[in-house]
Amino acid sequence: MGVNTSPRHQEKARDRTTFAPFIVIGILALSWLVLSPGNSYVMLGALALGILPAYLAYKKGRNFGWWWLYGAALFLAALPHALLLRPDVQVLSCRMAGQGLKKCPYCAEMIKAEAKVCRFCGREQAGPPAPI
Repeated sequence: MGVNTSPRHQEKARDRTTFAPFIVIGILALSWLVLSPGNSYVMLGALALGILPAYLAYKKGRNFGWWWLYGAALFLAALPHALLLRPDVQVLSCRMAGQGLKKCPYCAEMIKAEAKVCRFCGREQAGPPAPI
């Protein structure tokens, strides 16, 4: 058995190690909100606010769930963190490939798999062999 080195696996491993302290703090903060009487509106507001940094991070190739917890627990830290993140190109390319896109061999932009001409560089794509 080999080691799984797929981009998705690497993303999960990186998210677990990078955000472990934040996840623990987030779980403690959320449990405090749940166990405190009369704070249900605060908890719902925190959970709703956590969606914004999670969405921003997801668009840059990060895990939505972990970022939602991070954003709900520490919104004031998570929002600028999500805004300053660099996109994870490998994960984003894998996501696009899963949506039926391929990379143009000439300009390296993502185009539809069925495209005959790249919409970015205008070069003709090598198509599948014609059926006999």
